[in-house]
Amino acid sequence: MVPVCVSTGIVNCDKVVTSQFSVVPGTSIPITVPGLAFFLVALALALAQLLRPGRLELRRAHFAWACLGLLSVFYLVFVELVELKAICLWCSFVHLDILVMLLTTAWRMRPPEELSPSH
Repeated sequence: MVPVCVSTGIVNCDKVVTSQFSVVPGTSIPITVPGLAFFLVALALALAQLLRPGRLELRRAHFAWACLGLLSVFYLVFVELVELKAICLWCSFVHLDILVMLLTTAWRMRPPEELSPSH
């Protein structure tokens, strides 16, 4: 049982995290393992940008990684809503984190503001 998540009605974490979709297809690896790997790579990209803030390719890589994450979210939400007809509240928070990551990395892709001339 997942703490602080109801297990009845449409919000039913137990149904989602114990379903056939809670593992990587064809394996017994919990879907949380590649999820954790996703966030570790995202963290590494963020830290790399802190160390090398002027590197546009790092921002592009982070944005591309966030896009890949959002594609995964689309699939997982489809599975929750269409296949399982149940929503995992904890999963939804992770999905929201990925959306925020995408929006943040997209915002960081904008060109730097030009310095205004001194008066």
